[in-house]
Amino acid sequence: MNSFLKHFTLLIVEDDIVCNKQLMDILQDKCLHIFSAQSSRDGLKLFEDKNPDIILTSNSFSDLNGLQMSELLQKVGVEKPIVVTSTLDEHDALINAISLGVKNYLFKPINSVEVLHVLQSIAEQLYIKKQYKEANALLAQYKNAVDCSSIVTKTDKKGIIVYVNQQFIDISGYDRSELIGKSHKIVRHPDSPASTFEDLWKTIRSKKVWKGVIKNRAKDGSSYTVSVTIMPILNEKEEIVEYIAIRQDITKFLEQQDIIVRQTTDSLTQLPNREKLLEFLEKSTYPNLALINIDNFRDINDLYSYEVGDKILIEIGKIIDKHIQQTECTLFKLPSDEFAVLIDTAKDVYSFEEMISTLVRDLKSRALNIDEHVVNVGVTVGVSHSKRNVLSNADVALQDARKLKKHYLVYNEDSNSREKTRENLNWHNVIKKAIKDNRIVPYYQPIYNLNTNKIEKYEALVRLIDEKGEVISPFFFLDIAKKYRLYEYVTQIMIEKTFEYFKDKSYDFSINLSIEDILDEHMVAFIVAKIKDFNEPERIVFEITETEGIENYLEVELFLQKIKEFGCKVAIDDFGTGYSNFEYIIKLNIDYLKIDGSLIKNIANNCESKVVVETILIFAQKLGIKTITEFVSTKESFAVMQELMPNYVQGYYIGEPERTIQNDN
Repeated sequence: MNSFLKHFTLLIVEDDIVCNKQLMDILQDKCLHIFSAQSSRDGLKLFEDKNPDIILTSNSFSDLNGLQMSELLQKVGVEKPIVVTSTLDEHDALINAISLGVKNYLFKPINSVEVLHVLQSIAEQLYIKKQYKEANALLAQYKNAVDCSSIVTKTDKKGIIVYVNQQFIDISGYDRSELIGKSHKIVRHPDSPASTFEDLWKTIRSKKVWKGVIKNRAKDGSSYTVSVTIMPILNEKEEIVEYIAIRQDITKFLEQQDIIVRQTTDSLTQLPNREKLLEFLEKSTYPNLALINIDNFRDINDLYSYEVGDKILIEIGKIIDKHIQQTECTLFKLPSDEFAVLIDTAKDVYSFEEMISTLVRDLKSRALNIDEHVVNVGVTVGVSHSKRNVLSNADVALQDARKLKKHYLVYNEDSNSREKTRENLNWHNVIKKAIKDNRIVPYYQPIYNLNTNKIEKYEALVRLIDEKGEVISPFFFLDIAKKYRLYEYVTQIMIEKTFEYFKDKSYDFSINLSIEDILDEHMVAFIVAKIKDFNEPERIVFEITETEGIENYLEVELFLQKIKEFGCKVAIDDFGTGYSNFEYIIKLNIDYLKIDGSLIKNIANNCESKVVVETILIFAQKLGIKTITEFVSTKESFAVMQELMPNYVQGYYIGEPERTIQNDN
C-alpha cells in the first residue's frame, strides 16, 4: 500500500470502546498522527485544537452524531473529508449522508481492509490536492500551450481586461489596444441574457469556477459562440486577485449539431419525428404507445390540395397536444398522416387509454375550418402497453382496428403469448446446454488504424455454437439469456476466454458490457479479479453498450474509475443514434466513441449520414476522445472513412469475426 496516509492527521470520534480500539489498532503507524475521542463534544474540541486532515466519526451518538457533526461543520464553512461509521440497519442515516454530501460511509462491524481502502483513497486525493498547490509555480510554463489552443483573457477584480491572447484578438476582430482597459461588454451580444452574467459574477466572486456557453459579437457585427471556463485566481491568503477566462470556439459545432436536431424533428409540425420516438422507446421501461392515423387522408389531399392537407396535419397536431398538455406524454409526428403519443409509466394505464379515447371522440365530432373549407376528420388508433416490440404491436393494433372498422383498439398479447413462451423456453434450454457444453465462444473482429494502416485491436463478439456445429448470432439468444438470468454466465465466459486468448498476444482487445453487468456487484468483483490476474490490463477496452441506457451515472462512474485505476480503457458503443447521446460522453470519462453502424453502412450514398458522422468526429476530437466507425463493409464506405479520418475503422471490409486471428494485417 502507498503511504499517502502518513502525510495526514486523523481524528477518530467513536463511543464504542471496542470499535475505537479496533480502529486505533488498524490505523496505528499508518497516519502522521491519530487523535481519539469517545464523545462528540470531545471530538469537536479536538477538532478545534488540532485541526485534523481527516475525520472518522460514528453515527451512533445520541447528542451529536456523525451526520449532525458533518452538517455543523458544513454550516461554519469547514470542508474536511468525513467518514461516517454506522450499522447496516440505519437506512435513513444513509439517505441523510448522501443528501449532506458525505461520500464515505462504513458499516459496522468494521472491516480493516475496507477502512484502509477508504482512508487511503481520501489521503491520496488530499495528497494530490497538496501537490497541485505546490505545482502552481509551474503554471507559467504552460501559459504558451494554453494560449496556442484556447481563447484566453484575464481581468482584474472589477472585470477590466488586463490581458488578451492572439486568438481572442483574431476572433473578436479588435486590436489589443482596443481591448485592454475595457470590460467584456465590448464583445457582448445583445441576445445574451443578463441572467447569464449575473450568475457568472455571483459564482466567480464566491471563488468558484464558472462554466457556460456565451454568444459574442465581433467588431464587424458577426456573432460567434464560445464554451467558457472562468476561474478566480487567488493569492496565498485565498483572496481574489484576478480572473482568467479560457474559451473554445464552438460556433461550427453548434451549427452542425443543429443539423442533428433537425434530423429528429418533423419539418412541417416541428414535433419530434420517428427517429426521436425510437430513441425514446430505447430508454423506456414501461412504454405505453398510441399510433394515431388520419382516416382517408389521401382523399383529403386529392379533394382539397396538399397545402390544405399540410394545414390539417398542423391543426391535428395542436389538438392532440392540448389533450396531453396536463400529462407526461410526448407527442411525435410520424411519416405521412400518422402521429404517436408515448408515456413511460407502469401506473394508471387506464387513464392513458381514457385520454386517447376522449381524443378520438373529440376529433370525430370536430369540424376543421381550413382556408374556407370545412373538413371533417376521423382517426383510427392502435394502442400497445408491451415492454417489447411496443411500436410494432401498436401498429398491429392499428391495422386490426382498420380491419374490424373500429376507431380504437388495444393490442392483445394473449393471442401470441403461448407461442412466444414456447419459443423462449426452447431457447432457454439451448442456451443453458450450450453453457454447460462449453459452446459459448468469442469471435474476434479486427479494428484497423487509419493512421498506421495496421490492425491494432480486436473486438470479442459472442457466438453460440449449436449441437450441429452451426454458429448462432447473439441476435437470436442474448435477450432470452437476460430474461432467464443466464446472461451473467455468458458475460463471464466471454471475459475468461477472451482474456486467456489474448494473454500472449500484443493486440488491444475489447469486450462488451451492459449496464446490467456494471450494476451487478458480483459481476464487478469478477471483472476486477480477472483484470488483476491479467499481465497487461492497459490492453483491455470495455465497450458500454449504449442501447442499454445509462441512467445510474454514479454507479457507472464508480465502475469506470475502478477499472481505469488498472489502466483499462472505456468505449461507448453504438454512439450517434440520437441527439441526447451527447450527454453520455460529457458525464463519463471515456477513451473511445464507436459510431453506430446505421450511420456508416450507407454513408457513401447518404450525405446526411456523412454530416452527422463528421460532426461526431469533430465533437470527439475537441474532447480528446478517439473514434471507431463500425459497419465499414464496402470499398466505397472505406473510402469515405479515409476522407473523414476517424482513428479506427471496423467492419467486414476490414475482416469478418473469426474464431481465431488468422492474419495480422
